[in-house]
Amino acid sequence: MESKIIAFARHLDKKILWENEKELTLYAVTSKKLMCRNDESRLQSVHFDESRLLFDSQQEFKDSGLEPNLCAVKSEEGGYTQAIQETDIDIENQILLTACQCAEVSISDVREKTRKAASVEVRQIHFIIRQKFTRVESLAATGIIYDKDHATVLSSIKKIINALDGFNIPFREKYRPVFELIKKKYPKKASSTFNLDWL
Repeated sequence: MESKIIAFARHLDKKILWENEKELTLYAVTSKKLMCRNDESRLQSVHFDESRLLFDSQQEFKDSGLEPNLCAVKSEEGGYTQAIQETDIDIENQILLTACQCAEVSISDVREKTRKAASVEVRQIHFIIRQKFTRVESLAATGIIYDKDHATVLSSIKKIINALDGFNIPFREKYRPVFELIKKKYPKKASSTFNLDWL
């Protein structure tokens, strides 16, 4: 219970979701209850178990570092959803699927031993995602998923970075949704890894 008290106490003046339907503003925290203001600025006492901190987006929730069971997220439709802690593997899969959609290939096409440009580009993007964002592993370990050696992985990373630095504008435009997603999921790492001024 103490960690709940501390979590709420660190977020005074933040919106909370009470009984999964009503937004209140957190005013004070006691050892047993939360003191909140309603729309008419009246104080209202609510129980911890009936309340969750309310965030505007999954990214804002992720940046908070709080446990998902203490939080809710506003949906784009105006409702509320349970906060979900995305793992790096979930994000990696999202990025890979987005790259496949941009290239108009399936994941099975990418995994085949082929030199078709679209499949090669998606593999290269996958290599750089694993190396720079989602995994801490050797170049050889990254290459194993496509039966490639460390030199191929290193070369792929260099090609992607060069393309994003302005040498391959059609590539940048084709995979724009991929790099927008990367920038959204990893804002600090993305800006230090890539030149994304063109987004």
